[in-house]
Amino acid sequence: MRDGDVIEYDHITPLWLGGENRESNLQAILSKTHKKKTATEATVRAKVDRVQKKRAGIKKPSRGLQKPKGAKFDWSKGRYTMERD
Repeated sequence: MRDGDVIEYDHITPLWLGGENRESNLQAILSKTHKKKTATEATVRAKVDRVQKKRAGIKKPSRGLQKPKGAKFDWSKGRYTMERD
C-alpha cells in the first residue's frame, strides 16, 4: 500500500452467501480492488438468483404480444403482415 491509497473494509464471505457481519469476516482492501470484487460478486449473485427462479418455475412477466418490427396489422386477415417496398 502507498500513501494516498483509499482503504475500505470488505466482507471476505459476502453476507448474502452466509458470511457474518464480524471482524473475523472483514478484510482491508484497496478501493479499486473492492469495486472489482463487488462487481464480480454482483454478477455471480444475479446468476444464482436467475438459476434459483428458473428451478422454482418462476418466470419473468410476459410483455404481451409485441408488434414485429416493420409490420402492420392487417384487419382483414386479423394478423400482422410485413410491409413490402
